[in-house]
Amino acid sequence: LRRLEDFDHIFQPFSGSVDALNKLLNRPCHRLPHAADVLRFTPGPKTPARVIDVLSIGRRCEPVHQVLRRLAAAQDFFYMYDTLPSPLVRPSNPIEHREMLACAARRSRFFITYPAKFGDGEAHGQSEIGARYFEGIAAGAILLGQAPATPAFRHDFPWPDAVVQLNADGSDTAEVLAELSRRPEELTRLGVRNAVAALRRHDWAHRWS
Repeated sequence: LRRLEDFDHIFQPFSGSVDALNKLLNRPCHRLPHAADVLRFTPGPKTPARVIDVLSIGRRCEPVHQVLRRLAAAQDFFYMYDTLPSPLVRPSNPIEHREMLACAARRSRFFITYPAKFGDGEAHGQSEIGARYFEGIAAGAILLGQAPATPAFRHDFPWPDAVVQLNADGSDTAEVLAELSRRPEELTRLGVRNAVAALRRHDWAHRWS
């Protein structure tokens, strides 16, 4: 087999697209988006109290993380985050781990999301949609962080403000949270919109269909 590098001239104009594989393989290829076990994450029908202000699972932006830590230390503010985010850490029981994540997400107002492989060299310049986006909206939380710079994200999340963008240096984090918190009715509306969108289009059953 020829090395993948030999096909750089094919991939360059279509980076990250299905067209590249169509040309390379000469076979019909289709994109299958990620999804979530939406019924596990959904907050309905009896929505629990959102006692967690911000939930951060997995990769994160360090300056934003430090701002959130300071807010939690200075205010009545519950910031829940990984303290063992290493990829070498594995849960002893994956089912219990997923149940815990879903339970926490359903009780969170804001859910931190960044593109897949964020924060290291693994992405090689690509910006892709990770699982957290689907899990966060399924839980009816407001997504905070950064939206992937890809047309696929706009296709999967075709509504305004799907992710509330935060500056990478954390300079606007406290201000954004304060402004959103002053509009509880709007937060409720956005959360319901996210949960309903997940139920309508982003369960694994939709992918099977």
